[in-house]
Amino acid sequence: MRQASSDLQKLLDEGTVTSEDLINVYLAQIEKHNRYGMRLNAIISTAPTDVILTAARSLDQERRTSGKRGPLHGIPIVVKDNISTPSAGLPTTCGSYALVGATATKDSTIAQRLAKAGALIIGKANMSEWASFKESMMTGGWSAVGGQTQSPYVRGGVIRNATALGHSTPAGSSSGSAAAVAAGFAPISIATESDGSLVCPAGRGGVYGLKLTIGAVPTDGCQANSVWMAGNGAMAKSALDLSDTVSALLETTDLSPHLTGLWSGLRVGFVDFHVWKPLPVWVEQHDGFFKQLDELLESAIAKIKADGATVVRDVDLITPAQLVEGTPLVDFSAVGGYQTREGFARFMAGFEGTTVRTVQDLVQFNLDNAAIELPVGFLTGDTEHPGQEIITGAANNEMTGEEFARYSVQMRETAANAVEALLKEHDIDVIIGSSDARLAGIAAAAGFPIGNVPLGFADFNGRAIGLSLLAPAGQDLTILKVMSAWEKSLPMARVPPPMLVNWEKLVTGNNVSFKKQ
Repeated sequence: MRQASSDLQKLLDEGTVTSEDLINVYLAQIEKHNRYGMRLNAIISTAPTDVILTAARSLDQERRTSGKRGPLHGIPIVVKDNISTPSAGLPTTCGSYALVGATATKDSTIAQRLAKAGALIIGKANMSEWASFKESMMTGGWSAVGGQTQSPYVRGGVIRNATALGHSTPAGSSSGSAAAVAAGFAPISIATESDGSLVCPAGRGGVYGLKLTIGAVPTDGCQANSVWMAGNGAMAKSALDLSDTVSALLETTDLSPHLTGLWSGLRVGFVDFHVWKPLPVWVEQHDGFFKQLDELLESAIAKIKADGATVVRDVDLITPAQLVEGTPLVDFSAVGGYQTREGFARFMAGFEGTTVRTVQDLVQFNLDNAAIELPVGFLTGDTEHPGQEIITGAANNEMTGEEFARYSVQMRETAANAVEALLKEHDIDVIIGSSDARLAGIAAAAGFPIGNVPLGFADFNGRAIGLSLLAPAGQDLTILKVMSAWEKSLPMARVPPPMLVNWEKLVTGNNVSFKKQ
């Protein structure tokens, strides 16, 4: 299950395997380790076998008769469960029982573009319920329907009383999308992000990830409560696979020729990691971890410099706290909160078979179904995550339209101007920081793309460590170029989860293979 999508496409081109073969292999891997085996809970639902195999056979026949559509033709893919996919025979629940049994009336634009590219959606990824639009301190990757997503890298799983984005958690709302790729449930996954929901889990999953420039891909059919902050993107095992997926999502020309794997002409700036450090309320402090992070970072910087990168250290990036100075806002995300009621209602209007239409309806549904939606001790018996303060806050939001208009422009201009000025000052292409810190927040406020590259793995529990890459609006390709060079310089920064590899060896006696017997 270690192959990248591009490797699988070569096997398909050679006739070594068919898309039907791939579907059977990946569905078997999901069956083996999602609810059983390693119990990763990365997938909420899988496509009906007859539906997905019929689609695979059709694409196999198309390949034989008229050739492939592109690099995603016949490739299995997982989509986050807040993106509507009815044509694939898959429900959309956002991890909530409010949508169990409901049916989306139309495919999202994302699903339509994936189908056009020939990708096969085999499952829906678990997530922080309602894309973290429920309870701010709820452990990352938990939903009432899907349970607790686990990282295939973390020894011992999510620990008792973990902080919301603690070292043992898969972090962030798109956790199932990251864990699915890392665990070999699919070579590519699709995710969403407002503020860190994609890049943080990608960092913990040891995969390459990219949230595209806000507005680059339509968010219709996606739970994007605030279009001011929301963006879409993907995760994959390689920069090339990510590039191929981005090309399909953007419906643009093939971007892969630009991915040379070379640092020539690329200039990167690193923030001061001692300043850009996660707060203890979100990620537990662990001195050994931060010492190792410093060591991994120094080693990586030395390697990419030796390979031709131009590096600038300790660039002074504006912080989320500085964005709201001189305003009554506690955090810039409050601007996005204004759009939540309208955005949620718009998303729910695309479903049949549910009585929940507004945030007020959702608040009441959760109260009426508290045993499953507001559980006590869902994880360990003594950890409580019963709240829905984000939902109730949205229901009671008092920001006016005039205030939203003023602050949304102010926050966007402040963040964008600060980043662009910093890039110009140091003559750099991207800004790099820890994926555990809040660079994603600056990207959200500015409307900029942000990506993730793997850095290594923590000695103390095996968790993957990632770095965020921030660039200006429309410079998604620049991030992909840096990813390509990073991957060439540091290939061992991403490896298959050792526990999963050992499990397969123990059970099968050998490595999983795609070759026909």
